[in-house]
Amino acid sequence: KDSHLQPDTVTYTSLIKCWGQKGGLKAAERAEKIIDTLHKRYDDGYIECKPDSYAYNVALDTIAKSGVGDAAERAEAVLNRMKNLFNSGKTDLAPTTESFATVMNALARSGNPESGVKAEELLQTMHNLQNEGISNVEPNTIAYTTCIMAWRNSGHKDAGKRASFLLKKMEEYYDEGLHDLRPNVITYTNVMEAWISSGQHDSFERVKAILDHMIHRSKTVDSECAPTTICFNVALKAIRLSSEPIKDQKAQILFDRMKEMHESGDVKVKPSIQTYNAFFSACALTEGSPERRRAAFSIAIKALLELQK
Repeated sequence: KDSHLQPDTVTYTSLIKCWGQKGGLKAAERAEKIIDTLHKRYDDGYIECKPDSYAYNVALDTIAKSGVGDAAERAEAVLNRMKNLFNSGKTDLAPTTESFATVMNALARSGNPESGVKAEELLQTMHNLQNEGISNVEPNTIAYTTCIMAWRNSGHKDAGKRASFLLKKMEEYYDEGLHDLRPNVITYTNVMEAWISSGQHDSFERVKAILDHMIHRSKTVDSECAPTTICFNVALKAIRLSSEPIKDQKAQILFDRMKEMHESGDVKVKPSIQTYNAFFSACALTEGSPERRRAAFSIAIKALLELQK
């Protein structure tokens, strides 16, 4: 055999990437197996097969996106192995920001009721490692937003509260000059969705408050957090799913505000077909007397005629 053609860490990492394109249970299993193979070959004296953080991160990404039911648990196990090896002195296996964010992504995809709790624990671990002087593990916008997504998808009753707490921390960090923790529209939208999924009685008021906050903050602090069409659509969704009896009136106020902003030149908030559909749904679910429901129907017809122009 040609000694110059021995597979090395790059070769095995590329194989994991290939399995990542395939997805599924076999991809997750092969990613784990290839990491095992790297360790075995290195222990057997093949120094060109030394495992590193990048190989682990590629394996974590493959597992997180595999679509298997226990992807989050598998990813957590790989991350724990990585942390244990690093703590034992293997500095090439230091977990990175990407490592933690990828496991949080797996948790967010799992929909487990405890995924938000676990993701926030990982976020705190990142802060702890950073405080210990470990480099390349600093929490950033992606890590925080992914943690918020995990809360959003958990359906936990505290999802909105915890998501709002994390958003507030991000804003504080950003205002102090840590621009790697700048909340973006995706961050804010996921906080809104977290309140909706929490099922709390005041979810709509919380969602509307976030929308108002985005508008104010975009004018005074950070223009990049200005709401978009999607943000207004989520707020309309919050009305539809709320216990508000006069959903049509609440929706009309939001809808008019959106149109006013767009007519004033804000191209990011142009009403879409999804906007109109959400508005119609809110009108259809309006409660009260026959007269009240007929009024809601009239509002919906007016919007439909507007859409057809």
